[in-house]
Amino acid sequence: MKKFLILIVFTGVILFTGYAKTQKVEPLVIEAQEFVFTGEKNVAIYKGNVKVRKGDFKLTAQEIKVFLDKDGQIKKLIAKGNVKFKMSEKISGKAQNVSIDNQSQKVILKGDAELNHKNTILTGEQIIFYIKENRVLVYGGKGKKVRTIIIPSK
Repeated sequence: MKKFLILIVFTGVILFTGYAKTQKVEPLVIEAQEFVFTGEKNVAIYKGNVKVRKGDFKLTAQEIKVFLDKDGQIKKLIAKGNVKFKMSEKISGKAQNVSIDNQSQKVILKGDAELNHKNTILTGEQIIFYIKENRVLVYGGKGKKVRTIIIPSK
């Protein structure tokens, strides 16, 4: 297990490369109360006050599942329980559940979802953010509307 932790921290995986300010490869650091790794499935599960950071990227949740490819690179990350994240100075969000697909560069926020981009706040039951395409879909859910708040620049 120790070898796996070192692999996770030093693999050089760059989440959200489109938002990296420099070419410098930052380490990925994950902290939690509990850690379980299933080698057969290449899945790492972190539970209890989980904190993830890599350069400008920060994420907190109650539980995170990290899915790795055969080379130990992160394919997907699923965060549950009062998830908050910051991708850059311009992009942040929160939801009950967040799924980040590193390969397709897609972020899905579910449950009281909120996405902040520059001076705009989007809220809904579900938000799908396509990073490469810079495209966002927002769904209100049953009986709920989506909301866009545009804050005037000074």
